[in-house]
Amino acid sequence: MAAINATPLNATVSGRMEDPIEHQQEQGLKGPLRDGLEAVLKDQDRIRDLYLQYKACPKKEYDVESVSKNMYYAKLLVGAASQHMSAVEKVLYPMIKWKVDPRKGAQILHDMVYMESKVSRNILDFLDSHYEPKTADDFLLYDEQMGAYTAHLDRVFNNEKTQVVGRLSSVLNAQEKDTLFEQWVRALGESSEHPYRPPSPVEKVVQGAKDTASGEQ
Repeated sequence: MAAINATPLNATVSGRMEDPIEHQQEQGLKGPLRDGLEAVLKDQDRIRDLYLQYKACPKKEYDVESVSKNMYYAKLLVGAASQHMSAVEKVLYPMIKWKVDPRKGAQILHDMVYMESKVSRNILDFLDSHYEPKTADDFLLYDEQMGAYTAHLDRVFNNEKTQVVGRLSSVLNAQEKDTLFEQWVRALGESSEHPYRPPSPVEKVVQGAKDTASGEQ
């Protein structure tokens, strides 16, 4: 994948927070314009297709072949959903504060999508850590949880499409959508190289100590 010159979302210039899309517009982009918002929706379709493939796997019999097929598509689905959630948190959801009118619910929408993302991550962590059902009951319970997760994911994706993509589509121009496309491709690539896994309590303590030490320097 070609290197992409993406500006950090919290870039600071001359003592003020800078809109990353406006900054990249000043630098200038070449080539045909693409639509980052459409790319987000296409990624939703990719994940829905994986769930349909998982759902089509046989589940009545608890045997090696059946379990193997189910867990193969479960891994693909969980991996793709984790990539998507990481990418939207990095490049799409922050755009709500930059571009949506604060008088039209920008703050609560911003907080809502991150809350839903946290719920998704917790379920994904559970699914990710139970890929090897040891009994028929384990297998059935895993499938039940997968069904509950996809129902949750449908709600998340619908909100993402109507509330986030829908609102941003009306305020972003073609150049801004193109810049968002580059940021999206980069974020999706980074999350595929480093699949999401929530930090353990110990890792959180260690990271907190590092942050404190860094702040004192």
